[in-house]
Amino acid sequence: MKQIAIFLGTRPELIKCLPLIQSSCIYTPVFIEQHTDMLSDSYTTAKYTIKIQQFGSNRLNNIISSILHSEIFSLGWDAILVQGDTGVAFAAALAGFNQGIPVIHLEAGLRTYNNEHPWPEEGYRKMIDSITTTALCPSLVSSQNLVHEGFSGKIHIVGNTSIDAIHSYNLESKIGNTVLVTLHRRENWSQIKEFFLAIEELAIKYPSLKFILPIHPNPLIKQHMTLFKHVQVIDPVPHKTMCELLADCNCIISDSGGIQEEAGYLGKHVFCCRKVTERVELIDTYLIFTPTPQELLQKFYIQTQILPRSTVYGDGSTCDKVNQILHN
Repeated sequence: MKQIAIFLGTRPELIKCLPLIQSSCIYTPVFIEQHTDMLSDSYTTAKYTIKIQQFGSNRLNNIISSILHSEIFSLGWDAILVQGDTGVAFAAALAGFNQGIPVIHLEAGLRTYNNEHPWPEEGYRKMIDSITTTALCPSLVSSQNLVHEGFSGKIHIVGNTSIDAIHSYNLESKIGNTVLVTLHRRENWSQIKEFFLAIEELAIKYPSLKFILPIHPNPLIKQHMTLFKHVQVIDPVPHKTMCELLADCNCIISDSGGIQEEAGYLGKHVFCCRKVTERVELIDTYLIFTPTPQELLQKFYIQTQILPRSTVYGDGSTCDKVNQILHN
């Protein structure tokens, strides 16, 4: 039986790969001990793990070097699969490439064509695609990006597995009275305090709305929690709970890429705290760009009706499509 290693280091990677792992016995998860406090307990005792060694003071370099030094790649895999745009995905793809192992990239082809936004993810994703054998693209536009770049491997449009997960929850969207907030990206670290102050101001301005922020565990983010007096700060929640919050909320304030897809599927507006997005199909209908705290204050408004459901990133059948491709 063919065996495909799936490399997981962050919570988003686990969320997006778990439906695939559970769908077939050909997948073997390899756990990199990066977001250990945010990952399921069932994976803390995974058969294959890679510990992060301290090669220097740069954490990203340590993660990448730990993966490149791992003996796991010599275990005779038929292929390795990486998801998204993380340092883990880039390092695993590079290590596999160096061993002559076919690389499968789930969520290939997304682009902003701006290496600073998102940084370092845009660069990682492009480098992964340059050594990928099989590109599993979430949308037509992402597949066209690869064609225009002269991609030499096989391209398949499959959607995104995160939509499979949210589809399986059978959620019914409604316009509620909560505003869901997630902010954590590196490019926003320099203005995260100002963003939090702006969100606190919005919570005061709109007393009919309840602002909820599942706080990211990064100390650079958590240190500003005391700024909130009118915003409910909660611990990170499981993916299903997060999707329930998305389905029940009024709108979202976020700098996350994955939440953009999920919010579109649920018909919700996202006030996008970024300058650009790789989910370009969602611009205008679902996304309102608010890259600065000042613009968030100026452009924020209450959503009054559910938007049409977006299936541009899938309809819940991505795992079936991927399995058919990889089994063949």
